[in-house]
Formats: sequence, structure tokens, C-alpha cells
Amino acid sequence: DVIGCTERQGDQGQYVLKIRDKGMGIEPSTLDSIFEPHKGRPEHGKTVHQAREFVQTYGGEFTLYSAVGAGTEVQFTIPYVWDKYEFPEQKQESTI
Repeated sequence: DVIGCTERQGDQGQYVLKIRDKGMGIEPSTLDSIFEPHKGRPEHGKTVHQAREFVQTYGGEFTLYSAVGAGTEVQFTIPYVWDKYEFPEQKQESTI
């Protein structure tokens, strides 16, 4: 269960999201391997690996903190890059 979720605008023009839980945490010896798609614990599946790849694809940073018995916190930042994308013009509809 997620016990906390915080979102905010960062100081450097980025979107920041933190998610915390109070689960069993992750052993330090296992922490690095959970980012590898087929070496994480079965209950993690590919989720952590895929989430980090997604965030990094968009120029963001993905950080995971965990302590055994104290839970885990995931934080990621994604820069605002809307000005780099071209959006199709939207038609304005009017009603009479």
C-alpha cells in the first residue's frame, strides 16, 4: 500500500513525484539488481526497471531509497519540455 504520494514543481523547471510505502524494504545487497529487468525480486517484476527507463527517456532522474524494515521511497523528476514538442492546432467550436 502506498502511504504517501507527493507531487510538486521543482526549482529547476521539473515535475517531482515521490511515492513512499512502509513495506519490508529492500536488502542493500539486492538494491542495484532490482533495476535489471530479470534479476529483481519476483514481486517487483519489471516495474522498477520499466519506470526508470521511462523517466530517463524523457530526461528525468529516478531515485530509489530503501531500508529493511522501514519501507521504500521512489522519487522521480521529469523536466518540463512542452516547448520542444509541436502539438496539432485544435479547432475551436462555437455554439449558438
